[in-house]
Amino acid sequence: MHFLCGIDTSDHAPAVAYAAAHVAERMGAELTLAHVAPTTGQTVSARELDALADDVAAGFGTRPDVCVARDADPAAGLTTIARELASDLIVVGATARGRVADALRPGLRDALVEQAGCPVMVVPPGAASPTGDGVAVAYDSLAASGSAAAVAAHLASALEEPLTVVHVLPDPRSSTRPVLPMHDDVRRVVDDALDGEELDLRHVFAYRLPAAHLAQTVAQVQPALLAVAAPRRGWRSLVRPSAGARLLRRASSPVVVVAEGAAVRSRRTALVASS
Repeated sequence: MHFLCGIDTSDHAPAVAYAAAHVAERMGAELTLAHVAPTTGQTVSARELDALADDVAAGFGTRPDVCVARDADPAAGLTTIARELASDLIVVGATARGRVADALRPGLRDALVEQAGCPVMVVPPGAASPTGDGVAVAYDSLAASGSAAAVAAHLASALEEPLTVVHVLPDPRSSTRPVLPMHDDVRRVVDDALDGEELDLRHVFAYRLPAAHLAQTVAQVQPALLAVAAPRRGWRSLVRPSAGARLLRRASSPVVVVAEGAAVRSRRTALVASS
């Protein structure tokens, strides 16, 4: 199992590396710190990346590999490295972007989710060492929610932690939307992903609106990792943001973003997540 951590020039970069190392250590994964240097502008030198790898080694006992590449497009550069190293997870820091920009133009996170073919873990500020109880997944009406649940099941299995499914219900004021499938559907997804392996599976429920209710429900669960389906883009997402889009803006723990069909492996299994 291999994790790739993208390092940029921000002050948040060391925390992203530590968060990646923390999860990699617990899952028995190899880790590479990579910086994609733009053709112009500020870059991270090989010496600075080596120093960060030494700091990670001092904290976690294992020194990650380092890689510096040059590409005008950071997402394309990281995707190329991830494919060469057969990475199972890419880790990047959260970046501040407006709702309109997120909806209409893909940032680094969205570009990686679309191009890399593996889940992308986004580390918010202050989450250098993820703490909490197990793994949670937001399960809503998006097709990729099944993939997110399968990825979350693999993570929970590898970490030997419980998995909490946050069922995202429609707006309580609306009577026109169908109630989403609940326990049985999620149990089927988890059983298929883990080939029947036993997992401590828990369920909670939250309304999509108001937005604060969903974030508060997840905060009460206090997961070490949160998995969400990749947010859709376009004007529609501005009017009706998905659960993943809402939580990416509010989550205090690392968020694993999963596109439909994204692959993930645990120490025990190597399967492709399917909805």
